[in-house]
Amino acid sequence: MPALNTFSHHESQSSFGEKIKSQSKALVIFLLLNGVVGAGFTNCEKKEFNKTREKKEWFSPSSLQKDTLSSEIIIIRDAGMCFYIVQEDDTLEKIWKKLQTLEEFSYLKAKRYQPRGEKRNIRGFNIPGNQLKPGLEVPIPKDKEQIKIPLEQFSSYSLEAIDGLKSDPTYGFYVKLLLAKIGNKELVNVMCAFAKSESAQKTILGGRDEIGSLEFHRWEPKYHCFSFSPYHILMEKNADGESPGPGLRAKKKLGFTNGKIYHPKYAGALFLAYWIEKTNFSSEKLVQYLNINSLKDAEQTGKIYNGSSKYGEKLWANLQYVRKTLK
Repeated sequence: MPALNTFSHHESQSSFGEKIKSQSKALVIFLLLNGVVGAGFTNCEKKEFNKTREKKEWFSPSSLQKDTLSSEIIIIRDAGMCFYIVQEDDTLEKIWKKLQTLEEFSYLKAKRYQPRGEKRNIRGFNIPGNQLKPGLEVPIPKDKEQIKIPLEQFSSYSLEAIDGLKSDPTYGFYVKLLLAKIGNKELVNVMCAFAKSESAQKTILGGRDEIGSLEFHRWEPKYHCFSFSPYHILMEKNADGESPGPGLRAKKKLGFTNGKIYHPKYAGALFLAYWIEKTNFSSEKLVQYLNINSLKDAEQTGKIYNGSSKYGEKLWANLQYVRKTLK
């Protein structure tokens, strides 16, 4: 079956949920037998973890839908996420107050979501107020209790992403080559470490904050666009202002939408495809950057991914934490 079917945008919500439930037990057994994550994954069998997992299945892979909620509130519904379309004279404060009057977004009343003027609120809308312009689609923050993901659960979705992408006609060859070099277990570790570095509140000191304690979107002023997913994949265009950058190219080739890549399964596929695009389909560079065995390696990879070698310190600390936790 082609990989594009595996990540079909038209996959129904019910079939997605049934697929997760039916594969859950088999996935745990597979992981344990193949040494992908080890005994730490037995939490999947616990009743309380299953309850948490069911609670977090907010994702709905439905088609894009424009929804006019009032004369002043128009949103785009996309795979369980909602994007507010900025109107004339809107400010973040106005948007925040308008949305919280609706029952669907009443959780936004919490102070943690309150805009901070020209500064980004990394736990809220995560865009400076002076960057708003009419027509811009601004992600509406999800309820934090829905979007936080335990490390063990994120790692299982990462494995699903790897398995799905292996048979992709564009990226499958490079994923298999990468797996031959570092293996399933280590690739999952690297993916989790990147996600923790991008979207967990505390990363180096303790490392225990769940992925999703920070928003999965972030406005990038330098590139005048958002980055999306737990990995904050940049959706920028190239210097010519027209051709898509590696994140946009990967998203288009996989047939994903901005809302869809909030889910860790599809985010994981995008993350790997992004790196393949970023390295210009160079298997040598792909292995070089994702085979991280030292702080020096992490600094090199961090500079490519984030633009700063200092990012490597955080990435290396998180990778060691993930390896220890999922061993």
